[in-house]
Amino acid sequence: MDASEFATTDTAHDEFWDIALETHGTASLTAHVDDASSSSSEDHSFITTTRITYRLECPSRPPFRVSLSPLAPKSGIWSPLGSDIWYGSALLTAFLFTEEDHPAAERLHRFLKTNLASEIMREFSVLELGSGAVGLTGLAAGWMLRYHPTITSEDGLTRPIRIILTDNDEDVLRQLRQNIDHNIDAVQHTPSTTRQSINYSVEYLDWHEPSPLLSPVQFVVGSELVYNNETAKACFEVVCSLIDQNPHVLILIIQVSDRDGWRNRFIPGLQQRDNVVVVESVLSDPLLHERAASLVRFGGTLNREDYSLCYVYNDQMSF
Repeated sequence: MDASEFATTDTAHDEFWDIALETHGTASLTAHVDDASSSSSEDHSFITTTRITYRLECPSRPPFRVSLSPLAPKSGIWSPLGSDIWYGSALLTAFLFTEEDHPAAERLHRFLKTNLASEIMREFSVLELGSGAVGLTGLAAGWMLRYHPTITSEDGLTRPIRIILTDNDEDVLRQLRQNIDHNIDAVQHTPSTTRQSINYSVEYLDWHEPSPLLSPVQFVVGSELVYNNETAKACFEVVCSLIDQNPHVLILIIQVSDRDGWRNRFIPGLQQRDNVVVVESVLSDPLLHERAASLVRFGGTLNREDYSLCYVYNDQMSF
């Protein structure tokens, strides 16, 4: 399937929005307010400094803890898509910290062991698609890699790790940069037993346009990226570009699977590509959802079995 075959408009009502808009952006039970909102004279949404603390106990790692701010609505009414955390982001965050023996995570851990230990690769780059204003998953990816067994081994590694958080809205990016800057001291530096660095950057990325950010990249993450035919087309384009430019990239997406754009456009389009492998599974593990719900209240769908985990990679990869 070519990208031109995708429809670019949706006329049918999608109940996803009724659910998502009602439930997204709730804080965890451990959240507390640190500050107040602020704005400048520029014509953009308020840049929020009210901070919510998100904490997740991590097997085999110190607890993951960050203080993050959503993007306040402009004029108290409207805010861009991605201004706050959705449940899918919390679910992806919890998944990144699963142990190697978790059935859905075996492929991820095999990939990380192989690539983090590679002597050929000069830098290990992680790209997050659709990071939004808060940046929870991108920060979690860095924390997961910081304490990955391959990195914390006695010999250590000298190759740096780069985490690239992306979005296509300037107000969202402005808030995202503030969140990364606020948490950088806690998440950037690696333990003294290792020598590699973890560097974070926030970048503008338009899925329809070529970008130097798409290569070289080794690992790509994203959550709830597709919710109608238009976003399915854009996501299909950027995923195909990533596969074509990075033959050894692993793409990991968590998505509400009953969205028409996902089920009838994005997944079939990838499955028709000769060089692409798509492995999709239902992500119904109650313990995983319990951990995610400790960060953000369950939402986006009425049934946890509607969430799917999708790996996408080049058919020449073996791990």
